[in-house]
Amino acid sequence: SVMRSIHRGTLPDPASSSVAAAQVLGGRVIRRSREELVRWVHGAARNHDTIARLIASRRESSAHSGGPSGETAVQRRIDLVLEHVRRVEAGAHCPDPQECADLVVALTDVRVRDVVLGLAITSVAAHAEQLWLVLTHEVPSPERAWPATLLGFFAYVRGDGPLAGVALSAALSADSEHTLAGLLDLSLQSGMRPDGIRDLAAVGLSIGESLGITGLPPALPNGS
Repeated sequence: SVMRSIHRGTLPDPASSSVAAAQVLGGRVIRRSREELVRWVHGAARNHDTIARLIASRRESSAHSGGPSGETAVQRRIDLVLEHVRRVEAGAHCPDPQECADLVVALTDVRVRDVVLGLAITSVAAHAEQLWLVLTHEVPSPERAWPATLLGFFAYVRGDGPLAGVALSAALSADSEHTLAGLLDLSLQSGMRPDGIRDLAAVGLSIGESLGITGLPPALPNGS
């Protein structure tokens, strides 16, 4: 089974907040052990109940109103993600619970998720990865599987197998049926190189182009 159990740990020091963890990720600090990495990915968020209620209310109101479903909705959701990536780049604070709920609801739109995969081969990759880490901390199961999968994918693309493995395990512990997390985890365990996975990012940018999405950064030369 691709689902593996994870020992859930809390960060021992209150200073080890999501902001601090994201800054560490930005500096690419090498972690000493898998156990430490698991604690670091899972974090110690205190807003899970609040965010779960906000996610439920957003889904309910969306269903009641028929929900946004066209390309305009995809553009709006991608704009929201890009706005928060830019905030990370500017050194802003973490998204608040309402923003976390809005972001994760956006990411659970598969079209948005697929396009956002493309950011892994652009100049904003590191800042997007920091956002996925914060959301993995802040968002409760099962929805945390979405940002955790993106965290695993971005780590995989840049060749950080240990972080990719722990993030994908976190995704599968949140939602054992999460298809992309399962496929990526299988690819990682079977030794597929990052080059093979990077192609998914290029496909994501192509999907964005085909949907007429504006504002996406271009791919870096050679996907580097």
